[in-house]
Amino acid sequence: MVVKLGRFTQEERDTVKIIQSTFGEEAVRYLLVLFTHGDKLKKQTIESFVSKSGELQELIEVCYGRYHVFDNQAKDQGQTDQLLEKINRMTLENDGGYYTAKMFTKAKKASKAEKKRFSKERKAAEQQRRNALKAEVDREMNLTRESKEHGNCILQ
Repeated sequence: MVVKLGRFTQEERDTVKIIQSTFGEEAVRYLLVLFTHGDKLKKQTIESFVSKSGELQELIEVCYGRYHVFDNQAKDQGQTDQLLEKINRMTLENDGGYYTAKMFTKAKKASKAEKKRFSKERKAAEQQRRNALKAEVDREMNLTRESKEHGNCILQ
């Protein structure tokens, strides 16, 4: 996941949630936060920068503490090599695997099942609300009818 150093936008904050809802909760096991424009840190460390934002700390935590900083002004290959090393380490942490189409299909099925369950619960709650409303209307009608009958008995 690429994040430009600077203001952490709402869109960037929502990205992990979108990834999880689209690809499944386990997808974050295959994420690394890549901060770009690292040259803007000047003499500040990335850890110091991140420590000032609870949201960035949370993002890195959700991504299993994996992050890397790219200095857009640097000309050497070292930062690219370090990034590739981190990606290789992440792959090893995931038993040598990558996020696969099979995982996506499984996540998609789980998402469908969750939507179906939510829809069923919503329909049941709506039916319960209708039943309660009908019972209230019936009770009011019975009270009105009894009141009329009682009034007719007194008049006779």
